[in-house]
Amino acid sequence: VIPSIFAKKYLKKEGIHDVLLRVLDGRTWHVSLKDEKFHKGWKYFASDNRLNIGDNCTFDLTESQGLCFKVSIIRISQDTTSQGNLSRSFFQITLYYLCKNDCSFLPLNKVMKKYNLMQRVPIAFLRRYLQNKQVVMLQFGNKTWEIGLSGAIQTKMSNGWSQFAKECKVQHEDVCVFELINIKDGVLDVHIFRKQS
Repeated sequence: VIPSIFAKKYLKKEGIHDVLLRVLDGRTWHVSLKDEKFHKGWKYFASDNRLNIGDNCTFDLTESQGLCFKVSIIRISQDTTSQGNLSRSFFQITLYYLCKNDCSFLPLNKVMKKYNLMQRVPIAFLRRYLQNKQVVMLQFGNKTWEIGLSGAIQTKMSNGWSQFAKECKVQHEDVCVFELINIKDGVLDVHIFRKQS
C-alpha cells in the first residue's frame, strides 16, 4: 500500500495506472496501481527479488514521462552470492545537516556551508560485517574514497567523508544506501537517491 499522503500529492487519484519498478542493478517490472495499492505484477517483483517479511523497500519516484519508482531493497538478513562468502548486506542513511544549536531559522544554503552532514554506520552492521574496522572504502561510480571511522565507538564517517560528499554532490535529505560488496577490504558501494525538489 502506498501512503495516502504521498498518493494524494504525487499520484493520480482514479483509475488503474501502469507503474514501472526499477531496482539498483537496472532490472525492471511493470505493475498495476489501483486504489493506492500495487496489484498485477507485484507478485513477480516480490518473487524475483526474493522479498521476505521484514525487508525494507525504499521507493523513489523518478522524474519521467510515466510513473516510475527506483526501488532499493534493504534485507533483514545476510545473503550470499555465488562468489564465495561475499556479503550483499545493506544499510540506509537519510542524511541531515547536524547543527550544534537550533538552526531552523537559518536559510538552508547557510546551514549547508556551516555544518556537516550527519552519517554513522549502524553499530550492529559494523560489528557483524566490518569487524570493527577503522577505515572503509566508499565506491560511487568508477571512483573510490577512503573513509576513516571515529568516535568512542568508531561508527562516525569522518576523515574523507567531506570530500566524498562534495564530489558526489550529496545534499540535505538525500538517501544513501550502502551495499557491502567486499568484506575483507571493507568496500561499500553507494547508491544515492536524490531528494526531490
